[in-house]
Amino acid sequence: MSKFPQANLTSTAAYQKIDLYWPQVKEYVQKQTAAVAIDLANNNACMTKVFEGAYEVLLPLPLRLILPKDTFVKYCFSHREQLVARITSPRTETNR
Repeated sequence: MSKFPQANLTSTAAYQKIDLYWPQVKEYVQKQTAAVAIDLANNNACMTKVFEGAYEVLLPLPLRLILPKDTFVKYCFSHREQLVARITSPRTETNR
């Protein structure tokens, strides 16, 4: 239980108050998550898991039967910059 008193705001009134600060909240969250995403994108072990997941989830079974997973992962690593460009580029209205 919180030691702070509960505000007597209805959901609508609370949401209106939150909306006043939403642009700052949105910018803060985007900056924080972008930093984490960039760190993860630079982590080879993490990206290996992402690429392996893409292999399992996105590629059809017939292709997976003839294409070794490690070949797909190596290909993804060779195109890593292109794959993570959106999270490492400056935020604009078009890529939000």
